[in-house]
Amino acid sequence: MIEHEYTFTINVKVAGDFAVVLAPAELTLTKGESGTIQITNTASGGFDAKIGYGISGLPEGSSSFSKNPVGVGEACTLTINTSALASNTTYVCKLVAQDQPATSE
Repeated sequence: MIEHEYTFTINVKVAGDFAVVLAPAELTLTKGESGTIQITNTASGGFDAKIGYGISGLPEGSSSFSKNPVGVGEACTLTINTSALASNTTYVCKLVAQDQPATSE
């Protein structure tokens, strides 16, 4: 008996879209303090993927997420630790949010 196996791929793209809200969108902190920003998301059009977050504009290790990635409708907290930040400096940061690929078995 001869048997052959062939591998194939199926890519399922995410439907719809999502939006993210930051509250507050601006923090004023004293050196040594920590501050938090609540991040919530909403979905539309059947979007059902996980959402992963990243931060740019801050030194490595000065921010952390309470949960990352998050599901649709889930909130997380972004914590900023000012210990690694320069005093008398304004940081303009960017939160990058993107759908995360699901893991397959």
